[in-house]
Amino acid sequence: MKTFLSRFLMLLVWIATLTGPGCRERDVADAKVDPAPARGVAVDDVPEAAVPPDRLTEVQRAVCDRVVSAGGSIEWDADGYVLGIDLASDRVQADDALVRDVLQFPHLLRLHLTISDVMPETLEGLAGLVGLEDLLLQAAPIDDAGLTSVLRSMPVLRRLTLRRLSRVTNAGLAALPACPQLEVVALIEMSGITGAAVESLRGVERMRSLDVRSCGQLTTADFAQLVSLPGLAELKVGGPAVTDQVLAILAQHPALTSLSVDDAQITPACLQQLSGSPELAGRLRSLSFARCFGVTDESLTALRRFPALETLALREIMLAGSFLQFLLDDADQPLPLRTLTVTNAFFTDESLVPLPSLCPELTCLDLSGNQGVTNAALDVLRQLPSLREVKLDNTGVTQAWTPQTE
Repeated sequence: MKTFLSRFLMLLVWIATLTGPGCRERDVADAKVDPAPARGVAVDDVPEAAVPPDRLTEVQRAVCDRVVSAGGSIEWDADGYVLGIDLASDRVQADDALVRDVLQFPHLLRLHLTISDVMPETLEGLAGLVGLEDLLLQAAPIDDAGLTSVLRSMPVLRRLTLRRLSRVTNAGLAALPACPQLEVVALIEMSGITGAAVESLRGVERMRSLDVRSCGQLTTADFAQLVSLPGLAELKVGGPAVTDQVLAILAQHPALTSLSVDDAQITPACLQQLSGSPELAGRLRSLSFARCFGVTDESLTALRRFPALETLALREIMLAGSFLQFLLDDADQPLPLRTLTVTNAFFTDESLVPLPSLCPELTCLDLSGNQGVTNAALDVLRQLPSLREVKLDNTGVTQAWTPQTE
């Protein structure tokens, strides 16, 4: 009875944590897949003198002002040319006219758009951006014919993110092989696609990263087809159709080095399913779980079976951190982790004590939303000689953290 009450109270506190300011909105920020290294800098970082007026027409300069006024951001190169426009953040208020304005930059390399208030014929104008390398479309009223037209006009497209495009079906994705340079494909919350779309994905010969989170029509049999995409190194899956059985199937993929699982119906045996493939366990370098209640402190003790794991992310999961001490007690050598993310959980100062001995190579640590972590934890973090980046938003830490000096 005491155990039940303890777990019930723990759940209530965790829910309160998620509804507080430390819980990030699950919007475009989570949708972006493996973003390409920036070739320029954000508009706010460029002094006015660094953007020579002769680099842009007067019309283009006016468009830049409107983009920023709408809450968007602009990426420039060192010479003052516009490389990318981002109208996909949750603070953007874009309309049809602003999207038409963006078409004043025919040489864009990167464009991110979240907009429902736009005419389909305006979106057809995206086909004129033939040099685009990175395109994100979210909640846009584009259909299969419109998407086909856009994709067939982009021969150098490398990254494509489609999210909540309710009018797009398998037929629209049939144009994916028309982008011969495509390496990263994200199909998130795409309710109109089924397992038949895997045939189109098979034609994307250079694809190394695939995101199919929360595509509601995908079944266990559909996920099984992903194993036949041999070029994949990174895979992101999510939604109630993702179960222990699905993970056991995906563990047979011959080349995966990075796996992300969100909002899945998995049990504490999930890591056992993944480690059941010695080839995958020995090859996996990055592992992420978000909002998966089957992931527990006890189940995470299986991490010892992943000797190459360098990045571990655990977001919005009820964890106290006891798995770290267990791993340390069971260790014959330290873990190779370099990046650890545990957000909106129940970590305390005591939870972090094993870190210096368990993960001495750690360079990045994100503990945002763990309100039990206080200033006392800083002494532990300073024992990590390689630690250079720490995020402590919405924790009990009030003092600044500084990396250990050489």
